[in-house]
Amino acid sequence: MHAGSVLAFLLIYLKTILRTPWLSLFVALCLFGVSMLCDLLPYDQNNLGDVYFLLEDAPKTVGILFWALYCINLSKFVTRRDASALNQTFVGPPSAEEALTHTRTPA
Repeated sequence: MHAGSVLAFLLIYLKTILRTPWLSLFVALCLFGVSMLCDLLPYDQNNLGDVYFLLEDAPKTVGILFWALYCINLSKFVTRRDASALNQTFVGPPSAEEALTHTRTPA
């Protein structure tokens, strides 16, 4: 169920995600996948002892760190993009095309 939700989210927002610094998001999702695969392994047949819990929880923890890194990088990306748009000078109201497409060309 979780994998299906993530896949649906990625398919719906793929174009938007690819316009952002997505590498840390990709690493985070891969690490969450590794953690989920470890959850599927039966603990009874595993002779790793306490190392099993480390192998299960370490990818999840590092995945959370990479997810946070993606959020930080995304914030920087959006802030810089918006700041560069603020530096442009616009004269007059937007045209009908600009209003419909949410784009504006500087004067």
